Amino acid sequence: MSYHVMHWLGDMDADPSLETLPELVRELETTDEEHPDVAVTHDSGGP
Repeated sequence: MSYHVMHWLGDMDADPSLETLPELVRELETTDEEHPDVAVTHDSGGP
């Protein structure tokens, strides 16, 4: 599976282990107005 994540400060990681996803979700606890979210994007290239 090929995907990438964007952290709340805009840093990106390609294909991190699935075990890191709970940590990514915990980043939402420290978001602010300028950095409100995180993202996980599948690199399928499809619509």
